[in-house]
Amino acid sequence: MVLSDDIYGEFEVDKVLEELILSKPVQRLKGVHHGAVYLYGWYISWCK
Repeated sequence: MVLSDDIYGEFEVDKVLEELILSKPVQRLKGVHHGAVYLYGWYISWCK
């Protein structure tokens, strides 16, 4: 699996980490907003 990040660029993930990322417990966290980090990101994108 290849992941892309705005800061770190593209990088390949080991099979074990890929399985962890794709596991049901981790996938459940997709829609969870992490407090101020989420709000700050929204504010920055709103101000552009």
